[in-house]
Amino acid sequence: MRAAVTRRRTTLVAGSSIARSACNRWVAGRRAVVVADAGLGGLVEGLGRFVTAVPLDAGHVDAETVRDLGVRLRALRPEVVVAVGGGTVLDAATIAAIGVAAPATLSWALDRTERAAVVSLPAPEPDAVEVVAVP
Repeated sequence: MRAAVTRRRTTLVAGSSIARSACNRWVAGRRAVVVADAGLGGLVEGLGRFVTAVPLDAGHVDAETVRDLGVRLRALRPEVVVAVGGGTVLDAATIAAIGVAAPATLSWALDRTERAAVVSLPAPEPDAVEVVAVP
């Protein structure tokens, strides 16, 4: 079974054992960053010369990790961010991707997390980077 759900600038790709094929599909010919759970090992090997791999230890993700990832993504200027792993990795990559087009919005959101468990985000910027989530 396979499904793709698109909403705004984020696409959710779900299915059984599809992580590598989904990565290949979404990064082909594009400047891409694949943010993957560090436990997934060599998932990003052989994806192409325009792909930067960023492993995340899902057990140690906090606001500072997301802020640092946002700075790294902004420096890399990807066309697409593919997040592979569990909810922590998917959420971290999606939130950090805000910082590519709107670093002030990312800082604002992360500052709010110190006072609130849930932070409503504004609509994405028109030039927001595309995010593909592969759980």
